[in-house]
Amino acid sequence: MFILGISGAPGSGKENFIQNLLLEETVQKNSKILSLKEYTTSSDLNYLESPLSVDWKILKQDLIKYKHTHPNHILIVEGLYTSFHEEIRSLFDLQCYIDNDSDTILINLLQDKNIGNLSEFLKNYIKIIKPSVHNYILSQKNHVDIIVGENVNLSIKIIQSALKDFIQNFITEKDQNETIL
Repeated sequence: MFILGISGAPGSGKENFIQNLLLEETVQKNSKILSLKEYTTSSDLNYLESPLSVDWKILKQDLIKYKHTHPNHILIVEGLYTSFHEEIRSLFDLQCYIDNDSDTILINLLQDKNIGNLSEFLKNYIKIIKPSVHNYILSQKNHVDIIVGENVNLSIKIIQSALKDFIQNFITEKDQNETIL
């Protein structure tokens, strides 16, 4: 099992990055995506506000269980706080932070069709999202293996290569074990 953690601010491009990673057929066939949002204990606004809204205990249990039941798979865990919790970080084989400037993030969020009322969105951006980015999300850069910035394509190729190597090594190991038996 290879677990890849992808974190970054809202609107930083995590989903687009994952879609590009999965363009590699071998990676796509052997991957499952898990969103940290699935482990929130409250509303979307609370999830944006703080990592306290994430049920870390259940997430950890599920990651360990998945690791034992799907040893030949790649699990991509994405979310705002993916690299925030130390015990969760320790379960990852590779961690990435999608880094974008605040203007790009705001533009990406404004282009989202689900923002609703613009003035309400901007109020929430200033009151909730921006403080959360500064208080919790940016610090995750200190705990990741790769910070994905302007050279996104190179980062994608490096990670795809690591994931393909994992798959190939697993297949080779499996073949060797079957030969021994």
